[in-house]
Amino acid sequence: MNNEYKSSPARLAKHFQKSRDNWKNKTLNVKAELKNTKKKFKYTKKNLTDAKEENKLLSKKLKVAEGKIKKKN
Repeated sequence: MNNEYKSSPARLAKHFQKSRDNWKNKTLNVKAELKNTKKKFKYTKKNLTDAKEENKLLSKKLKVAEGKIKKKN
């Protein structure tokens, strides 16, 4: 089967290069977005863990303070 294109090889080459460049840019953008999303998730997860620990400490302090108030009354 002999493929005869109607467009000139130079025009086809430009089209294929443009198509390849668009594909590469799209792929790089998706990779960068994925990387940023992973970083945000990791940061959010770390902050959530820190917040849980802080909440536990504050809860213990509150219980101690409530115990002192009950003893005074």
